This record gives sequence, C-alpha cells and structure tokens, in this order.
Amino acid sequence: MYVNEMCLEGFKSYAARTQVHASNLQELVYKQGQAGITKATVSIVFDNSNRSRSPLGYEDHPEITVTSQVKEFPAHTAAVNDLSFDMEGEYVGSCSDDGSVIINSLFTDEKLKFDCHHLMKAIALDPDYSKKSSRRFVAGGLVGHLYFNTKRWLGYRDQVLHSGEGPIHAVKWRISLIAWANDASVKVYHAANDQRMTFIERPRESPLPELLLPHLVWQDDTLLVIGRGTYVKIASIKANQLKGTNGTCRHVPLSSMNKVDIVASFQTSYYISGIAPFGDSLVVLAYIPVEEDGDKEFSSMTPSRQGNAQRPEVRILTWNNDELTTDALPVHGFEHYKVAAMLVVNGQLVMNCHTILFLQKM
Repeated sequence: MYVNEMCLEGFKSYAARTQVHASNLQELVYKQGQAGITKATVSIVFDNSNRSRSPLGYEDHPEITVTSQVKEFPAHTAAVNDLSFDMEGEYVGSCSDDGSVIINSLFTDEKLKFDCHHLMKAIALDPDYSKKSSRRFVAGGLVGHLYFNTKRWLGYRDQVLHSGEGPIHAVKWRISLIAWANDASVKVYHAANDQRMTFIERPRESPLPELLLPHLVWQDDTLLVIGRGTYVKIASIKANQLKGTNGTCRHVPLSSMNKVDIVASFQTSYYISGIAPFGDSLVVLAYIPVEEDGDKEFSSMTPSRQGNAQRPEVRILTWNNDELTTDALPVHGFEHYKVAAMLVVNGQLVMNCHTILFLQKM
C-alpha cells in the first residue's frame, strides 16, 4: 500500500516555505475563518490494490482515504463549560455560561440550539444520538436542574430529572445509565426504566465543588469512576438478571437490583483536576499547590482561589493508588493556573482550553 494522492484544503498559504506557530488550531484555517472558509482538511489517498498487503477488513477497497479536519463551530457568546460526543462521533454538544446548549453535526450543517436562560455547566448526549430519532440529551447548570430533553412529535420536550441540591457540575451517559454530580452527591438514573437507581455521597472533607469540580467517567458499561477533591471512588452499578423461559434473561424489579458496590476507594496527596480510564489503570491530572509560605508539601484541604501551583503532573495509578508512572507536563505559565483550569476529557488532557496532550496506551 502506498500514497496515491494528498490533498490540502482550507489552510492558510504562503509563497515561500514558512514555519508557522499557532496558539490554537483555528489559526491554521485560511484567514481564521473570516473569508467564509470555516474548516481545513488534509486527505491522504492510499493505493490498496495489492490485497496481500491490505489492512484487515479492507481487502475489497481499491483505495483507502484517511482524512483529518480542523473545523470551527461558531456557537456561544460566553465561556464553553462542557462538551459531549455521541458514540459514533457524528455529533458534538456544548453548553455555556451564555445559557445555551448547542448540538452540531460534525459532517453536515445540522445545528440545534436550546436556550436555558441560566448558566449551563454540564451536558451529555445519548450515546446513540445519531442513530435514534429521539435525539436525547441531558444538561444541567447553576440553578440545579438536570434537564432530560427528548424529541417528540410536536417538538422537543424538557423533563426535570432532578433539582434542589445545588448546581449540576458534571454529567456522563453510558448505554442507559446517566450519572451526575451536584453539591451533595453523585446520582445515577436508568433511562430505559425511567428510575433513579442510587446515590453516592460527597466526602465530607472534600472542597466545595465551586472551588474544585467533581469528575465523572464511565470505565465500561457498569463501572463509574468518580474523582472529587483528593478522593477517588470506583462504583460498580448493574442490574440483576434472572433466567426466564427458553434460557432468556428477564430483569428483576428495580427494588431487587444491586444498586451500587464501591469496588475501589482511596485518597491522593494532590487535587484531582481530571481522571480517565487508561486500560486497567487510571490516568489522573494532578494539581499540586504551593503553600503561601513557599512550602511545597501538600497539606491544605481547600484549594486557593488564586493560581499558585507546582508544575502539573500526569500520574498513572492502579485501583489501589499504586503509582505506575509520573510525568510533569511542560505547560507554559502553569504557576498561574487555578485547579479548575485543567481537566481530562476521554483520556485527553486539556490545559486552560488551549493545549491538548494525547495519551495512548502502547
């Protein structure tokens, strides 16, 4: 297999060879999108006529095209607080301090906007958003309502799944399970059964969410990883099934479900700015503050509202808090970052919404 063709579209161009420094990907687009061009694309076409050397499953394709695209979605007028992708990677949802939720198709011009009239902090698309006509998503924000939005015959309808326990700080959706974090706890809802399943209380010693956001991520269909302050919990959440006729399975009543088992729990010596699965381990973005007297030993249970930190670190841990590896990140201006300025999204480390570092398991 060899390269037949390479095509570049929408990039800024120069008359002579030039080294380009871009602080964000949008700077690579021609005139930064101001000339009506809002995306830049690189496509490489490979000749795949030699079947003996074809990638597995692509033997019947004479050519294979690999495309990478930088695309801008003009959307919000204030800070973007959260992003969510569907399982197929065809749609992205965003929410913002401007009070809106926006869902964009990555490959068409389809765009939906929902005005919620208050600061929105978290969003999760139905993993099957692109496959189902119901176009479901959940979103929540500062007023403490978690909205479940579904497309009906007469338009979109909001249902309030939960309210009254402070702002919604995070929400994640896996298959039929929706988990969200507010000031008091983490709660789990079963969308297929329309039932709330369980809750996991916030550790009493953990900082207030307004200072240090909680982090949620599904490791698989039943394991929920929670990072909050300096605490990590892994909860196993699954429904019992009993054998029915002809060897089939039937669900037991919700009252008989195994609602939650905490299968791992530990406390770290740093603040958790982000957490994600990494194979059978966890990858954590560690925020390590410097005390006011210059002491670098971690002691305070309440992070400073002012940025004053050591260099952030990526740590890969076992479920028993055994460190497998630690790396300091070469991030400019790290000493001025607040703990909430860094996060992990699906294994990608995001610093101050500008630099993205990718982790890959080898």
